Amino acid sequence: MKNFEAYEHFKLLLGKNADKVIEGKTKTPTQVTHDFIKKLLDEYKTSQNIDKLDGIVMTVPDTWVREESNRTARENIEGIFKKLGYNDSEFRLESEPVGAATYFCWSFEQKQGKEYTGYITVVDYGGGTLDVTLCEAMNGRRIKILESSCGYGEYNETNGCAGVAFDEAVIEKFIRDKNLPFKKGDSKFIKLRNRFEDMKITECEKITKDLKDYYDASGNVEGEQLFSLEYNDEGDTLDVCCEDLDQCFNKVNAPMLKKSLEQIKQYFLVHKVDSKAPEHFKVLLVGGFSNFYAVEKEVMESFDAKSGDIDKRFEQPEIRNRTLAISKGAALIAAGEFSIEHTCTNTYGYVRYGANESDELVPFYIPVIERGIEIRKLNSPKFADAKEYVRQKEGKLSIFMDGDAGRRKYALPKSIKELFPDVDDNDRDKWYQIGFSVNTVNNRQIPTVYIKDEHSPGKPISWNELIEITGISQ
Repeated sequence: MKNFEAYEHFKLLLGKNADKVIEGKTKTPTQVTHDFIKKLLDEYKTSQNIDKLDGIVMTVPDTWVREESNRTARENIEGIFKKLGYNDSEFRLESEPVGAATYFCWSFEQKQGKEYTGYITVVDYGGGTLDVTLCEAMNGRRIKILESSCGYGEYNETNGCAGVAFDEAVIEKFIRDKNLPFKKGDSKFIKLRNRFEDMKITECEKITKDLKDYYDASGNVEGEQLFSLEYNDEGDTLDVCCEDLDQCFNKVNAPMLKKSLEQIKQYFLVHKVDSKAPEHFKVLLVGGFSNFYAVEKEVMESFDAKSGDIDKRFEQPEIRNRTLAISKGAALIAAGEFSIEHTCTNTYGYVRYGANESDELVPFYIPVIERGIEIRKLNSPKFADAKEYVRQKEGKLSIFMDGDAGRRKYALPKSIKELFPDVDDNDRDKWYQIGFSVNTVNNRQIPTVYIKDEHSPGKPISWNELIEITGISQ
């Protein structure tokens, strides 16, 4: 499309810099995104001769859906669609792995003539992020999201493990090896990196073939040049070889890919997944960087498979560009062909203080809602089995949540006297129960805390109220 400004690291800019005009640009990232989406939708409506779309599903990296650190980016996208006239029932965000799993199930039906039932491990490896997700496909075209490994990419603490990081590592290697007059981040570096990325895509088939030969020969391949890369205006070139790609992949990408795969495999026992049963277990590779052969090799070896062997666990949809599987799956979800069942991504509970065996005052963590329960079962409050006898008016109640980011504990902003109905120091027989519910707004999970006593049904404490005071949310 014409008349749209280009930005580096655009996903990052949609978060904390969304409403800032970047130096050298005329619009904010939010304005550019709004204009792009509007033009895209307008062109589609014109081509179909319709006034409005009944349903829109936009896929985003799994970390955008699960992680609070990306809350601003989600809200910016949601706000754009609301400005364009689409409410929560007409527009929704889904994770890219879920879109891919949906398309796989549809493709399986078309090929086999029956619904696929079983587990799917989706390895979504793109230019900026790596997400590994475990899903369960059930009868009735239902897909349940069971677990995800932590998302890794160039925008968080694990800086540099996805496709763009690989491209930059290759160029940095050439700078060192050939003593090129470039510095990372300058215009010449970016131009050369982009040129390498284009060649990596256009020469994908040749790279795959040559890398297979390279690995089969344990790296002892003569003349394993893949292609030449011009690096200046004089036409001087660099020879890109299998060894260059292999070394950079093993340094930048392989460690985190292995870690993510091991993390997801830890959940197999919990969900009774038999990863050696090809009829009910599949591994799906999607995202642009998954087209790079070294990724496929690493994933297959993680599941004790060898590239070149016929392994039905690695059946992929018949689609040339793996990235398209995500968008095709989103269309199927938007059309209502498949339903997605989301599960709670955290364990929620509260903290009780008591004496340990050494008579020391220590915290005891009381879980109320366990991670992995279907969200549809958590719309109404679930209370702890334990009854608490409150004898102190002052002090504060602490709650906790366990998730991918570890344990986080927060003291509620109101005092015990404000939170607990009719608490009285002298009423030692009065008991209370603490509970939680979890609702979703565009797949963003929002818990609510409840407190009830023997006489009251439960007093809700809005999580949104807590956000304003303590900065917590999910």
